[in-house]
Amino acid sequence: MDKIRLINFRNIIDSGEIRLKPLTILVGTNGSGKSSFLRLFPLLQQSFLSAKKGPLLWYRDKGVDFGDFLTTVRKGCDEIKIGFAIECNKGAGQSFEVKFLITIIQDEQETGYDRIGHVQLSFLGNEVSIAYKQGHEALVTVNNSLTHKMQYGDITYNLFPYLSFDLEYKVTGFNELRDILSDKGNYSRYYDFSDFVGISFNEFQTLLANKEFAYNIQNTYNSIILGYLSDFIMSVSMRLSYEIQNVIYLGPFREAPQRYYRLQNLATSQINMDGSNMAAFINGMKDKSNFNLRLSNKYKIKIESESHFGQISLFINKDGKRTNIIDTGFGYSQLMPVLLALYMFDVNKKDSSFPFGHITDLLCVEQPELHLHPSMQYTLGESFVDSTIQILKNKLHKKILLETHSKSIIDAVGTAVAENRLKANDVAVYIFETNCGIAEIKEASFNEDGYLTNWPLGFLD
Repeated sequence: MDKIRLINFRNIIDSGEIRLKPLTILVGTNGSGKSSFLRLFPLLQQSFLSAKKGPLLWYRDKGVDFGDFLTTVRKGCDEIKIGFAIECNKGAGQSFEVKFLITIIQDEQETGYDRIGHVQLSFLGNEVSIAYKQGHEALVTVNNSLTHKMQYGDITYNLFPYLSFDLEYKVTGFNELRDILSDKGNYSRYYDFSDFVGISFNEFQTLLANKEFAYNIQNTYNSIILGYLSDFIMSVSMRLSYEIQNVIYLGPFREAPQRYYRLQNLATSQINMDGSNMAAFINGMKDKSNFNLRLSNKYKIKIESESHFGQISLFINKDGKRTNIIDTGFGYSQLMPVLLALYMFDVNKKDSSFPFGHITDLLCVEQPELHLHPSMQYTLGESFVDSTIQILKNKLHKKILLETHSKSIIDAVGTAVAENRLKANDVAVYIFETNCGIAEIKEASFNEDGYLTNWPLGFLD
């Protein structure tokens, strides 16, 4: 995902396109909408991972809680719109952008439920409108010209319904088109509707330049889009599903430290949103020495674990002195899940791929600075900088989305820009403010000296 847009979502009228950079920082006063924006990603993740009746699972135990459609839609509105932009593979090292804007409405027949009302697809200069009607019928319009009725299935594990391919569908003149594009009767790579995915209308016209084609080129092109639309939507939806499954989210309230943790078969592939599997994660780490090397270099501490009689104890080792994590206060227990998530995000250098384009890993962290002294907050900011540098150095499709109130963390990023360890263009900063209860989102940026421009005077005072 490269761009996100929210309309009528909580107190957000229209966020506009929020472009995600390798490091994207959200700042703002309490209740300004930044947490609602960031929690969209775990909301999507819990929705994709569960069979459901509507498009989004607004609440899930051990997940995020938006209530329901009526508590999420902006007051006085009857629809929520969620927009995405992703890069799709075109072949030969090229790609093209696909934008889709999904409209969620209240189900007229079933009180308390919501459903997809409309999906707008934009790609290569094309506009495709899909109006989902009751009774599993969809009205599809291509480039405000060609209109066709199609059937659609249930949502289940998707965000919006797949269209059913019409086996009887034919494009007038398609056989002639294939013959024209073949080379002296030899096989042409343009044989099926799907072979035209990624070709703009201008490119289509170029293919037919100086060739005798007896049919209206625009009508034929629109018809071909309709022919591959169901497969195209399935690919885009699968791509989005893979991206959402790669989201890691850490909430602002992480589990309080304990003297003993129960030894459980908890998953240790990633840190839970509340850090509740931290002890099991650390106890099972095969590369704990590498993680401790990072801790020692940056924070002058090490983390150690002991397991006995079905219990795990965690210790902070500082200057050779071991202290149970519960006796060090809240700071280390709140910091450790963030550092573990960053470490796993960094060491996994394998860039996941998908036939329809690269998959982006996304790390979302909400208020990582809680219970930390300002100097420790600055050091934590440096850790986020280090991870961003690794993303850029290894050319990975990874992004960090950080929501913070910490001036120290922002200063650490600014220092990295001033020292040319990061480029200003690698970082996006979005400021969330409220005006009469409505969110106003503005973009700020670092200049080459590491200072923020377009920054409200006294914003973090």
